[in-house]
Amino acid sequence: MESQKKKLLKYNCMNKEMLKTKYAIACDAYLREFCKKHGYDYSDAYWVGDQTGGIADINEIFVSMQTIIDDIELDAPEDELTKWYDYCVEMSFLGAETTPNFSSWVKGCPRKTKEQIEAMKESKKKIEELKDMLFSSANDKNF
Repeated sequence: MESQKKKLLKYNCMNKEMLKTKYAIACDAYLREFCKKHGYDYSDAYWVGDQTGGIADINEIFVSMQTIIDDIELDAPEDELTKWYDYCVEMSFLGAETTPNFSSWVKGCPRKTKEQIEAMKESKKKIEELKDMLFSSANDKNF
């Protein structure tokens, strides 16, 4: 009975290592295909924190494994990644609490119009101006 437990334990350990190896190979294959599709040099890409299948740094663009998979599997138009990435960065800068994932973006999820984005920029600018006025006023009164 004891030797059976040892065999099972040994099998599980080998199986985990095999799974890790196959997972790393699959993730790297997706990353390589992603780089090829978008014209990035695969040799410059790497997994942040050596966490294969997490976040990839590709020419200082940070992309999740799920985004890489969605891009390849959905055969997304090449320029959609840049449009989505820029949109998400801008929305984050403007204080949006959420942004769409790439899969939803490619499938046509609702997004802010140019007019709505401009209104958000104007609001952010006004808020910054009011903050500056408040701090200036507080400094003048020695608070």
